[in-house]
Amino acid sequence: MRARRNAGIVVFVVVMGLLLGGVYLLDVFMEQEIAMKLEGEVVLDSDFTVTEHDTLVIEPGTHLLMGPNTRIIVNGKIIAKGTAETPIVFEGNGQDVHWRGIKINGLDRTPDIERFWKWIEKGDEEVGDAFFAQIEQGHVFEHCVFRNLATESKTWARINKWKGTIEAYDTSIRVSHCTFEDILHFGGVLTQRAYVVVNDCTFDDRTIHKAINSTDNAVGLFHNNFIKGYRTKNKRCADGIWMKSFAGLITSNEIHSVGDDGIDSDASYTVSFMNKVEKACDDGIDTDNAGLALIIDNTIDSVAENGILVSDESEAVLVRNTVTGCVCGVTLRDGGTVVTNENRITNNKTGVLLFQNIPCALTPADFQSVEDKLRSLSAEQIDEQEYIDGITSPEQLIAVLRNFYTYDGKYWRFNVTEFGKVSKLDNIKKIFKLVDVLEFEYITDPEVEAHPLREHLKNGIYLAGSVVKDNEEDVAVYHGYRMLVEGNQFTNDEVKAKVLAAKKCEPDYTCELVEKLNTSSVETNARRIVKRLVDAYGS
Repeated sequence: MRARRNAGIVVFVVVMGLLLGGVYLLDVFMEQEIAMKLEGEVVLDSDFTVTEHDTLVIEPGTHLLMGPNTRIIVNGKIIAKGTAETPIVFEGNGQDVHWRGIKINGLDRTPDIERFWKWIEKGDEEVGDAFFAQIEQGHVFEHCVFRNLATESKTWARINKWKGTIEAYDTSIRVSHCTFEDILHFGGVLTQRAYVVVNDCTFDDRTIHKAINSTDNAVGLFHNNFIKGYRTKNKRCADGIWMKSFAGLITSNEIHSVGDDGIDSDASYTVSFMNKVEKACDDGIDTDNAGLALIIDNTIDSVAENGILVSDESEAVLVRNTVTGCVCGVTLRDGGTVVTNENRITNNKTGVLLFQNIPCALTPADFQSVEDKLRSLSAEQIDEQEYIDGITSPEQLIAVLRNFYTYDGKYWRFNVTEFGKVSKLDNIKKIFKLVDVLEFEYITDPEVEAHPLREHLKNGIYLAGSVVKDNEEDVAVYHGYRMLVEGNQFTNDEVKAKVLAAKKCEPDYTCELVEKLNTSSVETNARRIVKRLVDAYGS
């Protein structure tokens, strides 16, 4: 009896031990990510989802054949590391089969772009360590090839432009040594509220929209990428690299023939360093909406509009850039402020241009000219330009125009006097984008000169130590501006005398940007960060 009772106790202890051990093992198991693996040839005929606690590992040499309109949706983690010899290939399962890309949904905290800008500006290594730690624990695409992507309709719908081959939200991601081909009507790498590295990738595609698109408080490094947009064959592909509410480095990229800007920085803190932009349809490097940029050692050639544009209350320092063959070499618009040094601005239609995109007053003839140009637009042209929501006709555009101007018997005067951010004038800016404001009569009436809009959108430039010559017109200035020129080379002494006579500032004028940014320090930090990136992920 006693032996039987002792045996029962032993069994009870063993069973409880197994149960408790099982609970412990289960807890450990649940805390670890469950690995899913794909290798060889894989056919996915429907959407493939990686759940929150899973990690999908795709082996080198894997060939994924995607069915029509299918996606890979990642709520967990994806690691796709190919090699140069055995890349991972994602493509449609057939010549005319288009799939819809990879969407990653994360739960990371949104990066503090002010903090990470201080890393780039001041060289805070602790913040740099935090950035690279985020990248190391994030998603990886390395030596991958992406082909045959499109949306369901395979037509140019406005919503398509905000899609990407890889979309990543609230997470960390690295895309290295990857190739993007046959991307129909939407983009390459799209990230929002994310930590992102895109390096040594090739976006060589006839219809890709934005090759790199990073917004909504993102932090990133974009290095040594090749982007070609075939602008002459498809007029609807857009920016090479576009950023909004972003902090980061854009370095050593080659950007050719894109349909809009080569590098477009909106309300962001950026360093654009040693990039080459050729034959962009709009601007080479564009900084707007109260952004801050250091633009250093870039080469910009034969873009359709402005080689470098600084606008909408943005500030920039330009050092050792070469700008040739553009409509305008360096343009300031609507409250831009620039410090320049050792730039070479040659063989452009206009070398340096300062103007205001929203006239504070128009003569009746000029106002009629604006209305006539708007009236001549088709509904398709209005839709293509992505104007104000609900605007579908020229009459509606004219109604918006007249809402901003009042006729006083002599001029059509801009009737808004409290502006805040220039971006609040977005509707009227979009309308004037359709017309050439430099064709309008420049009004020197003292009452017009004193208009608060003209003061609000006043541009300022400190042009020093640069070569501005062999342009059709070296310097052109309109509306309100501040200007100081020192130690530059112009086409001839007559131009130099004209520029010096035109400056509208005190002789001791200095730009606050000189004190705000130590350019040599930022350049040193940028080189250090790029070296760390190359050491970690190759180049």
